[in-house]
Amino acid sequence: MIKGITATMLEFQKMIKHEVPKSPRLLTREEFDLDVYMIRDELEEFEIAWTKKDLVNSAKEIHDVIYVACNTAIRMGLDVDAILSEVHRSNMTKSKGGYNAAGKWQKGPDYKQPSLEQFVCPLEKKEK
Repeated sequence: MIKGITATMLEFQKMIKHEVPKSPRLLTREEFDLDVYMIRDELEEFEIAWTKKDLVNSAKEIHDVIYVACNTAIRMGLDVDAILSEVHRSNMTKSKGGYNAAGKWQKGPDYKQPSLEQFVCPLEKKEK
């Protein structure tokens, strides 16, 4: 059972001997390029599984996309659980929106931007 996304990703980063920053930061160009490559690779694997109508592998591959993206956030020194909760809170204010022509739900008049500044703080508090 997952103990929380942030704790789980920290455990993985420790296992693969990646240093996790003690405070939020942007990735280096090399880190950014690698992470974008990995996310695209996992997304392509999801597309292949979907094309084959393979539900089990589709489930695995979409979660690999999520896993890689969450690890990217951890390597940026971000608290995934807190930020995801705040983004969810913000998304729930889109309730009076509607679908655009492409089928994407749009923001309504009551939309409130996520307040992420409060979460851009050191992860060391979460590790204790």
